[in-house]
Amino acid sequence: MIFKKIKIGIINMDCNNMYSIFNTLKKIGYKTSIINKNKSIKNFDLVVLPGVGSYKQAMNSLKKKNMDYELLNFLEYKNRGLMGICLGMQLLFQSSEEFGKNSGLGLIEGNVKKFKKKLSKVPHIGWNKVEFRKKNPIYSNLNKKNFYFVHSFYCRPKNEKIILSKTNYNGIKFCSSILSKNIIAVQFHPEKSGKVGVKFLQNIHHIL
Repeated sequence: MIFKKIKIGIINMDCNNMYSIFNTLKKIGYKTSIINKNKSIKNFDLVVLPGVGSYKQAMNSLKKKNMDYELLNFLEYKNRGLMGICLGMQLLFQSSEEFGKNSGLGLIEGNVKKFKKKLSKVPHIGWNKVEFRKKNPIYSNLNKKNFYFVHSFYCRPKNEKIILSKTNYNGIKFCSSILSKNIIAVQFHPEKSGKVGVKFLQNIHHIL
């Protein structure tokens, strides 16, 4: 099976629940490892920025481990991919307004905004429909399926052409996934989204 040939590394940012995505990828069959401070990322096919925690704390952790620089170099290799999940997606952007303005990795042009206070429930927690705007094998048979979300902030890419899907939350249609060259990122949690989440993770090899 193709999964056994793909090496996936999950970056340990000291502030997130990375073992949920680790266990899911492992069960699918990918060669999955945790990337700590002294572990090189250049030998992985796909690197994952996982999804729960504080934006500022996560960025500080990446910089402390020199991972911000490592990721820039990693993306220069052929047949390599980077995936961001929830907070991991937001970190790819230039900045976030979480607790004041904080700088991100700057791999994607755009910023991260907080849901407006007028919404009845923030954070956005639970299952919601993901509507894909483009055909892509990564999302084969997954259009308009429900995925699991937990977030108070959402991404606004400068280039709308990279937006793969949008999700409606109480009248606000926000970007719920992007694809830019060899970078894919999702606001939802595939590892918490049951069978549709597993199907999505099985399809991510298409970006490599």
